[in-house]
Amino acid sequence: MAEVLEKRINFPFDYQYILTRAPRHATQIVETEKNNFDSFIAIGGDGTVNEVGKALIYSNKIMGIIPTGSGNGLARELGIKKSPLMALNLLIHGKEKIIDTLQVNEDICLNVTGVGFDAEVAHNFEKYKRRGFLTYIYSTLSTLFNYKPVKLTIRLNNEVKVLNVFSISFANSRQFGNNAYIAPTALLDDGLMDIAIIHPFPVFVIPFIALRLFNKSLPKSKYYKCIRTKKVEILDNREMNWHIDGEPLKIRGPVSVHVNEGSLRVIGK
Repeated sequence: MAEVLEKRINFPFDYQYILTRAPRHATQIVETEKNNFDSFIAIGGDGTVNEVGKALIYSNKIMGIIPTGSGNGLARELGIKKSPLMALNLLIHGKEKIIDTLQVNEDICLNVTGVGFDAEVAHNFEKYKRRGFLTYIYSTLSTLFNYKPVKLTIRLNNEVKVLNVFSISFANSRQFGNNAYIAPTALLDDGLMDIAIIHPFPVFVIPFIALRLFNKSLPKSKYYKCIRTKKVEILDNREMNWHIDGEPLKIRGPVSVHVNEGSLRVIGK
């Protein structure tokens, strides 16, 4: 991708591009080169964006994005188009923004993290060689057949609650990606996260939940609840399937999620 852009555009700045070779390599690259550059551009999907961003939090360096992934959640929220030329133009002429990030135990989330159905879909999606939106839809449908709601014990605002949830998402922005709005009221820079809870629902409601996810009307569903806060703890002491910015991983509880306020500089619209 970098070679293609290089042939099409005369870059108005000095740059170097480095190809990643394995998971977490982007983080290593940024950490090694942090003192040599003012900005770091992630060319890839949500996972690559996460790897670059987590190495830049609480620094004076700027992250840009040229999205090439399936969902491109954070890029969409920043107004970055999937066209590489349009994305590059925004990097040159866009605005610097300071956004929050989420701390998930020792890990960092830039966009959305969670446990429950969405995490199971991410783990299922990882099994397929072919990527893209259609594969994600297939992974979602195949996960539905055997899925059971998750029972969680959480501490929120000094109150302990036991929840039985279809999914629980901790959202720094409004969407997973692909314009699927799990937390339509979330803001990247308000110092809060939106805890989006979908309670178990009858099978016949599935099409209506899906429709509401894409038309930003989930808050109108009686099976949906959103709580805005700075910190939440999941107290269950067991290993669970999670996703962070769409990337599947296993986390052993208890799990603390809190907002890193104003921690990342980015370029957006």
